[in-house]
Amino acid sequence: MQNNFSDFITEALAFLSSSTAVNLYYRIGNAALFLILALGIFWVLHKLFPPLYKKLQSERGKYFRSIVIRGRTILSRKAISSFTILVLQAVRFIISAAVVYETLLLILSQFPFMESLDIKEIVSGFITSLFIIVFSVLIIRALQRFYQFMFRQLQQWKGTRIQSLKFSSVELFSEERIISILKITNSLFRFFSVLLVLYFTVTLIFNQFEVTRSWSAALFNYILSPLNKIFITFVEYLPNLFSVLVILFVTRYAIKLLKFIFDEIEKGTISLPNFHEEWIQPTYQIARTLIIIFAVIVIFPYLPGSNSPFFQGISVFLGLLFSLGSSSAISNIVAGVVITYMRPFKIGDKIKIADTIGKVVEKNLLVTRIRTNRNIDVTIPNSMTLGSHIINYSARAHEDGLILPTTVTIGYDAPWRQVHKLLMNAAVKTEGVLKKPEPFILQTNLNDYNISYELNVYTHEPGAMADIYSHLHQHIQDEFNKAGVEIMSPSFTAVRDGNTITIPEEQREKNYETPSFQISLKQKK
Repeated sequence: MQNNFSDFITEALAFLSSSTAVNLYYRIGNAALFLILALGIFWVLHKLFPPLYKKLQSERGKYFRSIVIRGRTILSRKAISSFTILVLQAVRFIISAAVVYETLLLILSQFPFMESLDIKEIVSGFITSLFIIVFSVLIIRALQRFYQFMFRQLQQWKGTRIQSLKFSSVELFSEERIISILKITNSLFRFFSVLLVLYFTVTLIFNQFEVTRSWSAALFNYILSPLNKIFITFVEYLPNLFSVLVILFVTRYAIKLLKFIFDEIEKGTISLPNFHEEWIQPTYQIARTLIIIFAVIVIFPYLPGSNSPFFQGISVFLGLLFSLGSSSAISNIVAGVVITYMRPFKIGDKIKIADTIGKVVEKNLLVTRIRTNRNIDVTIPNSMTLGSHIINYSARAHEDGLILPTTVTIGYDAPWRQVHKLLMNAAVKTEGVLKKPEPFILQTNLNDYNISYELNVYTHEPGAMADIYSHLHQHIQDEFNKAGVEIMSPSFTAVRDGNTITIPEEQREKNYETPSFQISLKQKK
């Protein structure tokens, strides 16, 4: 083993004393010289530029003047000095990059094993990669600051730009929930944007070297191929898109022309015989809907993918769901259209549908809403409305007056002329009852124990039916009690001897006494 070590030392000394070793010493010395020279340049740049930055910042008023045109400052001293410092920093960076580039070229050219490689390509790729990394770091820092700024702003916008999302009186999303969703979205955008920057950074770095250039092409194709397909599809779709735009343009102005015509009809400029005012808006909406449906049918073949089996299958499936799930809705819509053109009532009318009486507060294509006297809203589907009998109390009330009938039963012992007079007095005293036309009375039935008198009064206020009836009945009671006439409802069929009169005590005669029993038995002779 001692002999082997001695042989190694002998061979090493022989190599170090050979011309090859001397040449290697020379190349290493040159490389060290180039490196020292580069370090010296960096030292000079470090000693020169930072003091220059500080001097320009501290004495900007001495070296710079603001640019003022007609009294308006275009560029201030601070802006000019900041721009100058930025230019000097760029110059320093370019000089440093050039020094690094040349130093690497000179150092690598000193070694024989690098002669077979393209040194310039390697060095330029290295420098370019450095630039790409620096630029990517700056972009990522800018993105981080931007998303941090947005994160802070979201909290500040609470209650101002960001408010609770409500539908009618129901709160769908609170402010905290919306801000939480936006913060999560902000974080996701931040993550994917940084990931995209890193993806392109790696792709560009791979593109700088011959060995990894194929990897760069593959990475680019992963993104560029879908984008290229989208672009080609868009270009091929442009003629169809132009056709769709033309159809939309014609449809838009057709609807505007239709609206103009119906507005003029509503104003009375255009007169159509037997076309009622309440038909104007429903007819306009129906015509507008038909135009839109026709436009959709015409546009459908021009939509991308409209001829594909998948698109057609989805269309058939949705159509089937709509037809099966909306049969009742369609029947209500059809009934709503029929009711509109039947004109059985309008908003504000007092009507009766089946057993429901009230004021119409809403009428649309699906339902009719009625508000009863007890302030209860009753929603009636239009199909049920169309299938029921409808009584409209307001239809002729403002023109001819609405007749309100009420019936009382009076005994045969009361003269009918006196009963008529008392009923007329009660009608005249009732608020809401018209004096012209005059109320009228009908004797509708001769019952076993009394006579039915029907009092009919006119009113222009169908909405106050309940109040009018109540006041009318009060006045009838007062008038009959004052006159000492009993209202035989319910009928009194018992013997009247010994029974107290049904008139209230405070309205009886002062000397009134309850009659005694007068039943007597007669003996046969």
